[in-house]
Amino acid sequence: VTLNLTSILTFALIAMGYFVGCLLFLKKENREANRYLGFLSILLAAWLVDTLFRVTGIYGERPDLYFLPIYFSFGFGPLILFYTRSLTEQSHKLELKELVHFIPMLLQCSLYVFLQTQTYNYRRDFWLEVHKPYTYNIELALSFISLGVYLIFSRNHLILYKGNIENSFSNTHAIELKLLNRLNLVLYFVSIF
Repeated sequence: VTLNLTSILTFALIAMGYFVGCLLFLKKENREANRYLGFLSILLAAWLVDTLFRVTGIYGERPDLYFLPIYFSFGFGPLILFYTRSLTEQSHKLELKELVHFIPMLLQCSLYVFLQTQTYNYRRDFWLEVHKPYTYNIELALSFISLGVYLIFSRNHLILYKGNIENSFSNTHAIELKLLNRLNLVLYFVSIF
């Protein structure tokens, strides 16, 4: 295993992601919002495992680990939207019909679970003939497009929320969710970049 600054930082980010995710799941206050944020933290950490395996040379030593079901990038956007809604809507509960937002993530994960169950030669051929030349870049682009679209939905929801609280309260400073608004803008520009 190659140890350098990049691999150590990547490992630290993964460890923090899982740790924060677990803490958020255990937190009693604002339970629904914390679960969305905790799940997002865990998915982001899982997504970084691929980077860790690449920068440490683990894939070179164990190429059979490639296509582990650690890719959940189509779930980032919906989780951010539902996190925003859970903070801004008093009575928000995830309904069965809203699970449709997670179908792309389930299909993405199912592909990687399927590939992981195949022989090494099948996965190698899939990587060389399908994924590397075609679907890898498409998947990455669609992940960021999905995230961008959901960030726009989330931002629009925050704008509606701000309008509602301005009509209902005279002092809105404590309930404006400025940090969430800024986070959405930063993530949106990162997605575009």
